[in-house]
Amino acid sequence: MNEEEPFNISVEKVVEHEDGGATYSFDMDEKAAINLAQIGLEFTVYCAAYQLDLQYVLDNLAYLAEKRDSSENDK
Repeated sequence: MNEEEPFNISVEKVVEHEDGGATYSFDMDEKAAINLAQIGLEFTVYCAAYQLDLQYVLDNLAYLAEKRDSSENDK
């Protein structure tokens, strides 16, 4: 098991836009930036290998989390 300390990321600034979107600025150290790049690349490669659209996968992750949360509340 990897005993390395987790990296930290914090939201530094949020700018909300008239169209309902927002721009987020993050503060992170070099270790966090490297880890996020690795995670993002791995995610992209997995999606490409299975010929899945990135947004489709992200939308389905949100759906699965909502489904899990609602089934846990039913218990």
